[in-house]
Amino acid sequence: MTLNGIVVVDKPPFITSHDVVDAFRAISTERRVGHCGTLDPQATGVIVLVVGKATRLSQYLPVDPKEYEGEITLGIETETYDTMGEVLFEKECVSSDDEILEAFNKFTGTFFQLPPPYSAKKVRGVPLYKLARKGESVEVQPKEVTVEKLDILNIRRENGKAIVSFVISVSRGTYIRSIAHDVGQILGCGGTLTSLRRVKSGYFTIDMAWTLDRLEKAASEGELEKAIIKPSEALPNLKTVVVKHGYVGKVARGEPIQLRMIKGLKTKYLRGEIVKVVDERNRLLSLARWTGDLAKSPLDIVAKSFLVLV
Repeated sequence: MTLNGIVVVDKPPFITSHDVVDAFRAISTERRVGHCGTLDPQATGVIVLVVGKATRLSQYLPVDPKEYEGEITLGIETETYDTMGEVLFEKECVSSDDEILEAFNKFTGTFFQLPPPYSAKKVRGVPLYKLARKGESVEVQPKEVTVEKLDILNIRRENGKAIVSFVISVSRGTYIRSIAHDVGQILGCGGTLTSLRRVKSGYFTIDMAWTLDRLEKAASEGELEKAIIKPSEALPNLKTVVVKHGYVGKVARGEPIQLRMIKGLKTKYLRGEIVKVVDERNRLLSLARWTGDLAKSPLDIVAKSFLVLV
């Protein structure tokens, strides 16, 4: 069975994103599997997998921003900024709720952020976590990130610590662990990310997600295709161009798309924008750039494919 499309997986805790890829390869026997954005081992929730020919679509899928639910514990600091690392110190959090809220408010909007020393961020081609394990200290440049939403849901006190529940929506490459650490630095008591669940990655939500156990069961019953989102349906961010049945072969050969080949033109397209080209059964044929805003003759070229998927 050849699989082509997108699978949304609900990652369990304490495995890596690559472990999820390997698990799906084993379940599906499909070797061409990738993912659209890592999730820390401690975290759970949405990982978007691309399977088969759809691996070529990774950069065009609407996987940002990413939304998380989680908890940050103030009054403890670890070397990894989460519960996976060694505890460096503990200190009572004496800050008031208002002071805690004020500290978190500093991490909304667009700002520069340093990644955690134990992270997959690469310096000179080497992940930081590998350098950290060797005890090597390297200079890392801060990266501009955006926090679109940060809602504090609850602050509760336990044994001298303040446990902050939150919902956050962030741009690609934002480290929630770094926010936990930096808030702890501001308040002087240390901060650590103690739980994190990704509930949304752009268009893809936790409601679409399959657990690995559920995927394995579906595969054993010959129903794994039910978990596959068709490529054409996974690109709601792109306008659709429908090609008539008799011209599918031309698109498959990478030939320019002429006005006569298109079934209906109900949508207004902008010159240069990327469109998804589908057949009359909504099968994704290619991604193309629209060129036909001035086309009138049936033979005029209206789009040129740059990524053929059939």
